[in-house]
Amino acid sequence: MSKPIVSGTSDTAVFTGVPCVDEPVEPVQPVEPNEPADDVEAPKLESVEVVSLTELKLKFDEEVILPVKEDVAAEAPVAEEPDPALELFSILNLDQNPIVILEVSYVETEALDTENNPVLDKTQLRLVTEPHMQDKEYFLKITGLTDGKGNVTIGDFKSSTNYKTPA
Repeated sequence: MSKPIVSGTSDTAVFTGVPCVDEPVEPVQPVEPNEPADDVEAPKLESVEVVSLTELKLKFDEEVILPVKEDVAAEAPVAEEPDPALELFSILNLDQNPIVILEVSYVETEALDTENNPVLDKTQLRLVTEPHMQDKEYFLKITGLTDGKGNVTIGDFKSSTNYKTPA
């Protein structure tokens, strides 16, 4: 037989709150092992290959998006608009003298699409430059290059590197 507890104070309480409502809960979808988690990092420069003294091949850890020139109306002045992709890259020698970048493009693969056009490898870029000097070290900085999720390079250690031209 149990004895009631005597506390000397009131043994009652008033509770207020919100009634529980049974709402269906959607199950969380597991992330597939090959499916990347939400991409929140800018493209990382993995390597620079010196193809020749006027050509570099850049490899990134993911696909990158090059900006394109705005279409110019037919009645607009004939002045050539600068390629906005050229402004994303900066190359300096160790004396801080710039190397002019003439062209930026995706690297073409050997595969062809359904219209017989080369398939582009959007993880690699080809830079055509003014001639580099042989056996010299250069610094490459990439600022403003985006990936498919809109993450932008800021010229930090993930999107900058030194490279050396062959002798």
